[in-house]
Amino acid sequence: MNGKVKWFDPLKGYGFLISAEGDQQFFVHATELASSEFDTLIPEQLVTFDVRPDPRGRNSQAVNLRAPDTKQAPRASAPRKAANAAGPQP
Repeated sequence: MNGKVKWFDPLKGYGFLISAEGDQQFFVHATELASSEFDTLIPEQLVTFDVRPDPRGRNSQAVNLRAPDTKQAPRASAPRKAANAAGPQP
């Protein structure tokens, strides 16, 4: 599913995404960032994600976050660099 960040608070450890159509909202927990290509989420940032229903009937959860498959440059927070990426060459 495609959408964007409504808000995310790294201190609280959660936030919400909204669908591209703007008709649904999805809970996102900070633990999802650890397995994604993002360090943080910024309001209005475009994202692609999968949805896991909440068994308690609350907001469904956004999982498997990734950058959208577009040719448009990301609006915020570039994907993480690999830990062993070489730095600038002298």
